Amino acid sequence: MTNESYVPQVKDGKIKSGNLWVLDAFDTDMIMNDVKRMNLNTVNVPIRVDIPSRTSLTMVINEQQKAKAVNVINVLNENNIHVILEPFPFIQGGRYGETEWNPSNKKEWFVKWQTGVINPLIEDIANVYDIWGFNISSNLVQLESMESEWIQMIQNTKNQYNGKVILRTNWWYTAVWSQETQNKFVEKINREYWKYVDFISTDAWFEITNTAVPDVTEIKERLKSTNVYNRNQNVLEEINRFHEVTGKDIFFGGFNIPALQYGLQFPWNEEVSNVKSPEIQANGWQAYRESLEDLDYFLGFSVWVIGNNDPNYSYRVQDGTVDIIHDWFYEEGCSSEEMEELKKEIERLNAENQSLKIMSNQLKIENVSLQDRNDLLENTINEIKNLLNDI
Repeated sequence: MTNESYVPQVKDGKIKSGNLWVLDAFDTDMIMNDVKRMNLNTVNVPIRVDIPSRTSLTMVINEQQKAKAVNVINVLNENNIHVILEPFPFIQGGRYGETEWNPSNKKEWFVKWQTGVINPLIEDIANVYDIWGFNISSNLVQLESMESEWIQMIQNTKNQYNGKVILRTNWWYTAVWSQETQNKFVEKINREYWKYVDFISTDAWFEITNTAVPDVTEIKERLKSTNVYNRNQNVLEEINRFHEVTGKDIFFGGFNIPALQYGLQFPWNEEVSNVKSPEIQANGWQAYRESLEDLDYFLGFSVWVIGNNDPNYSYRVQDGTVDIIHDWFYEEGCSSEEMEELKKEIERLNAENQSLKIMSNQLKIENVSLQDRNDLLENTINEIKNLLNDI
């Protein structure tokens, strides 16, 4: 890798992140290549937590993968990239996703997750490597109703760690024909624990349209009224409601579109189709960008995933999508050459300022000398006048 430090060109206060996947190689060259080509300023680094079954209360940090993560964090710190640290549940060897984790004793789970996972990661990584954000959990839908326990965990984490504390929720859907889905959404956005996190983080696998390869215009329309299962969900309005109810900025903690036909019908499915379509990925990102970029409360997004060069991986960001992501929240900065020129100009101006101070002091001395001579001359003239008056 080059020794030249990378400087992301992102609007102040916005997050442009990329997620790493726990089973990838954590190749720092590939990660930094994706960071640079998409102009990212943050990377979500997962720490694998091995869990033997979907109901288990056993949770063990995988030390081998943790060591790889620390190596990546060191490189990211050297390149001015913020890190979001995330303990990631790896259930039964990756056979089940985190949404299926339903611990047999939920209250006991909170104690074990705090003492066996969060606290050690704060002590060993977050506080040691100046981690920007700590995502205490992601998409644990079976536990989201435990409001007081989450509040206690958030507060316990903040007592030990001074960075951003994040709790990532799962995506949701509502249907005009289902009051139950609407009630669940209202429950989600009114959870008491949102008051205690620094911002709202949610996965964004919204099921938008049944069209195989929709254009940008259609996607923008469907974001206001989805047609998958005829739900007519207004995704944009609900994101806004989430913000208004909580008073928090909104961040897409996991977002992408598989480069496959029907990728916006079920974007969470990396094998939604056998037919490749880079176009749908680019169109989807462009539509979301045009719909969200100018909203003050929209904090940013995290690309799922980066650091994976498998050409057959449907979430691999395609060339046509790279520029869209690169330019989202783009803010022109100075190149390293321009920074050196500015430093030289500052040095020149400082030297010139010192010279002017010296000249000013000399002029002050000369002015005092001239004033003394003028006073002497006036005294002499007055003495001669007095002498003439006496005559």
